[in-house]
Amino acid sequence: STEAAADYLKDLYGMFGSWNLAMAAYNAGEGKILRAMRQSKADSYWDLVGTRHIKNETKEYVPKFIAAGLIATNPKDFGFADIEYHEPLSYDEVLLDMPIDLVLPLS
Repeated sequence: STEAAADYLKDLYGMFGSWNLAMAAYNAGEGKILRAMRQSKADSYWDLVGTRHIKNETKEYVPKFIAAGLIATNPKDFGFADIEYHEPLSYDEVLLDMPIDLVLPLS
């Protein structure tokens, strides 16, 4: 699902030509952002923030995403020291030739 989300975000970037608009569209939906841009005549995410055409959730999503990226890039600059990183999870890949129910039986 992470790869699918990354592929979709990349597609949104191709559609909007802006990572900020792509992230807003990922959060609110591409149709919502396209309508909001058309109605407000905005051509950037930051222009949209000053309008009533997108919800506060989306207005706050993009800056939080940007902040998380900045913190992850250099955590010590933001007060995160002595972080214990876990080893990557190991897993097996299995190819299926038919659907399978992933619900576990209750005991």
